[in-house]
Amino acid sequence: YPGVHVTVRQLLTGQLEDKLDKGNLNLGIAYSPPATDKIVAEKLFDEPLVLVVGLKHPLAHRKTIDITALDGEPLTLLTAEFPSRRLLESCLASVGVKPRVVIEINSIQATLATVRHTKLATVLTKRMAKTVPGLHCVELVPTVVRTAALFWRQGGYRTTAARVMADLIKKACAD
Repeated sequence: YPGVHVTVRQLLTGQLEDKLDKGNLNLGIAYSPPATDKIVAEKLFDEPLVLVVGLKHPLAHRKTIDITALDGEPLTLLTAEFPSRRLLESCLASVGVKPRVVIEINSIQATLATVRHTKLATVLTKRMAKTVPGLHCVELVPTVVRTAALFWRQGGYRTTAARVMADLIKKACAD
């Protein structure tokens, strides 16, 4: 598409939703569900969350862990503006588990680095954990799944460029 210019920005989900709602973005990729009914989500894929620990952590030998065992486990978690954090807290609350959050960080890479070098654990995805050496993933039972999605403004005009980009993203996620 000659003359089409695409700009990619990394934003927190709340910022992304605000920019979509105001018409400052045509399309976003985030984890569902949106925080507002002004945004609609189109599912791309599901991805399980796992407990991530350093190789010297007492749970580093485990393959699985019951989610209720996280009660009282010292954790470093992403800050509350991350949808994964809200999803995790909701799942833990549904089984009566209150996480013992020792550190909150608004950076995935900093969270993983903290876990690698301490006895703290976190809950993220295997895909993210694999970006940092020296980490071990323990599957949660039951599985906690987050959904990646395309975010659009509810009832908003979808430009040709945004529709083409969305199709390319969907194709890449399907492969």
